[in-house]
Amino acid sequence: MKIMEDIQEKKEAEELSNENQEKLRYFFEYPLKKNLESPQLIIRDYPNRSDIITVTLEIILNNKHSGIEAVYEGHADFLLTKQGLSWEVQGIEVTPYKKES
Repeated sequence: MKIMEDIQEKKEAEELSNENQEKLRYFFEYPLKKNLESPQLIIRDYPNRSDIITVTLEIILNNKHSGIEAVYEGHADFLLTKQGLSWEVQGIEVTPYKKES
């Protein structure tokens, strides 16, 4: 969660390479460019894999008259390796936002 907060606040995430930081910045720059709200983050373990954490990012676009107009959803899978008592990020796989109406 701290890594995502650092990226959202435009701070350097020392735990990540510049390439991986750029991959995550997309999730916070996209809503700004499209004049959308900030994404909600849902963090969960990948089923049956302790070495992957999935972060789902959702933006819900509401309409005053009809309720939910659209949902934008994207994913970032953090690939981890255990180093002693802690985990290190080895890579990040990103699925860009997809709009569902």
